[in-house]
Amino acid sequence: MRCVKGSHYFAALSTTTDATTHNVSRLSYYCHVNSCSQFAFARDILREDPQFLSHVDQMSIETHVSKAWMTTREHLYYFGMHFALLEEAGFVMEWSQVFGCSKRHEEPGCIDEMYGFPCGYKPWPGHPKVVLGYSCHDFLWKRYPTGEVDAPTSK
Repeated sequence: MRCVKGSHYFAALSTTTDATTHNVSRLSYYCHVNSCSQFAFARDILREDPQFLSHVDQMSIETHVSKAWMTTREHLYYFGMHFALLEEAGFVMEWSQVFGCSKRHEEPGCIDEMYGFPCGYKPWPGHPKVVLGYSCHDFLWKRYPTGEVDAPTSK
């Protein structure tokens, strides 16, 4: 799967190579998704390279879920699908952050089906040009090698 600066994704790939065998042992992946690309990410993995996530050990994804970006049920479906694909590939969420986007992106609100997930905003008293938003999110995912000591245990 290609994930490069362009209409869909901006990605920075970082690898660690074994000095003896020259095999890539780790692949870290940063994906800043914008516009509709956060919804295309899961779709493109399924369509272009279903094994893509098996070659990645760490992934950082920034998402935006207000109606400024997520406008259809199809968008919501593929947004949810990326979580399922990461879990299926053995990733664990290491860190996440909810934050606001710009006021013009927060004001449209969220599609009705987006309940139970951080989305929306509150006015910020005394600051008419900005809002306290919840529609943007950062996620850091990591896949631990089987048997690694620091791997979190499932509950």
